[in-house]
Amino acid sequence: MQRTLCSTLMTGLALTIVISMSSSSNADAPLTLQQQARLVTAASEQQAQAAISALRAVGPAGLQALVEEYRRAIDQHVSTPSATTAAPQVAPVASDSSWQRVKAALDAVGGQYDCYTSRLYWYTDWDAAQAAAKQSGKPILSLRLLGKLTDEFSCANSRFFRTTLYANDEVNSALRERFVLYWQTVRPVPKVTIDFGDGRKLERTLTGNSIHYILDSEGRPIDALPGLYGPQAFLRGLEAAEAAFAATKSMEDFQRTDYLRQYHQTQADQIAARWNTDLEQLGLLKPDPTACAVHSAPVDALVALTDDAAWGRIAQLHAADAQLDAASRALIAAQNPSAARAMPLAVTKAVVENPLLRLVRAFQNTLAIDSVRNEYTFHRQIHEWFAGGQTPVDIDANQLNEMVYAQLFLTPSNDPWLGLLTGDAYSALDNNGLCQK
Repeated sequence: MQRTLCSTLMTGLALTIVISMSSSSNADAPLTLQQQARLVTAASEQQAQAAISALRAVGPAGLQALVEEYRRAIDQHVSTPSATTAAPQVAPVASDSSWQRVKAALDAVGGQYDCYTSRLYWYTDWDAAQAAAKQSGKPILSLRLLGKLTDEFSCANSRFFRTTLYANDEVNSALRERFVLYWQTVRPVPKVTIDFGDGRKLERTLTGNSIHYILDSEGRPIDALPGLYGPQAFLRGLEAAEAAFAATKSMEDFQRTDYLRQYHQTQADQIAARWNTDLEQLGLLKPDPTACAVHSAPVDALVALTDDAAWGRIAQLHAADAQLDAASRALIAAQNPSAARAMPLAVTKAVVENPLLRLVRAFQNTLAIDSVRNEYTFHRQIHEWFAGGQTPVDIDANQLNEMVYAQLFLTPSNDPWLGLLTGDAYSALDNNGLCQK
């Protein structure tokens, strides 16, 4: 009896030790990605931030784990299109603190504001982006912008990218599957606040432009898409640059240089020819019956014939390039809840009275104009730089980006006022209202 009791006690003690050792072992074991994802909403802010940092450090797999863990919450905050209104139905405005913490965690891990709409992972460490590109064999899509992509108030173009491109299903799929994404701040974005004096304030950003570079894993530029493009125009630009990247992948340096010069010359000629054709179609340029298939009037003549009104008419010829899909319209609706809530009130009225549809239509028109202007002027100029051997070899040295911002966007880095201050403008303010720390 005594021996049995002793054996029982010893067995219980052994079991206790095993359980204790097992608990200690589990505590010391590294957390899985899914466990880290659960911790981003932990009560302890320190624990939550540690989990976010751990997921961010893992790369796209960390973001994917976070998306999977909170997929239901994300889906509840992503609107779906309505068949009856041809516009998105709007999910309730997210105000609960738990969703806001999930949204903030997604932004921090993915490296993009409103990441729940795109679920894209953006590198901000150049060495890590290069390593990922070399390992995957994919080109790098390098975004240069004013401000930070993680901030709501980044420059206007980058905000529009998040709506029109990164949220777009087709563009999103191309970026996710075929590119390594990387962004870098060029300089802070200028902001203005209008105080109405009665508690109301209006905040906006001023000026600023963005550009997407397509680079190889060594950081050498293949092509660049300057400014804002509609989804279909952007996809065409990506596909052309991706084909050039694939063609030059195994070439020697001298072969690569020759190939890219010819590629860019062909692209520049084709853009000028399309511009020429558009003006002919609009009756603004007399057709040349002796012209060959790829032909254009001198670029200076095309520029002279294309005023603001002509750009608007050219944009209408390419309106399909700027059509927003359901995902982009849903994001616009979520960002403009007043207009979205007014939609049901207008179902028995003319469609033109629908405030959200009016907003989307007006934006698509602006998007179409930006697309053709950026392609025909800025992108053509970049092609000519490449074709003429004027572009630096290494984007990481920032020389090409400096050329773009100084000569195309007219906001050189040596201008602290980003072109907003002109010497001949009188303001009746001391020191012209300037305040510099």
